Amino acid sequence: MRLFVSLPLPPAVRAHLAARLAGVRTTDIAQWHLTLAFLGEVGDPTPLRPGLAAAAAAASPLRLQLRGGGSFPGVLWAAVAGDTVGLHALAADVASACRAAGVSLEDRPFRPHVTVARRPRDSHRLEGYEGPTWVAGGVHLVRSSLEKTARHQVLEVFPLGASTR
Repeated sequence: MRLFVSLPLPPAVRAHLAARLAGVRTTDIAQWHLTLAFLGEVGDPTPLRPGLAAAAAAASPLRLQLRGGGSFPGVLWAAVAGDTVGLHALAADVASACRAAGVSLEDRPFRPHVTVARRPRDSHRLEGYEGPTWVAGGVHLVRSSLEKTARHQVLEVFPLGASTR
């Protein structure tokens, strides 16, 4: 199964960003998320669970905001601001947990962003954008099925900071 690890965007954050992108053909708004690690094809997610739970439990909840954006070739994305130091540390811990469980990840720098559109006509649409802040409280292990469009199914949620509660 095709898997990734992410932080979800709250409905109010998605709605605010969607309003800014009115008239733009976006990806499925309900599936907007911040990817921490793309795992690709994984036969059995069970070995991932202990490491992901530990990585999430060791992290504090993160105060984040979507602010600004840009484009990669063929992709419009929203930039992430706020506790980016904590976010980078969480992404590194998630990647380490995945590798320890035997998943081979691409070796490239973590660049936090939310993909919002493919083949955008206006790559400057998010310049100056400032969304509402939110507190990310949990890491999601997500199955992605590629059909006519991608379909996401949350397999498990790992609360941030659970070891301190």
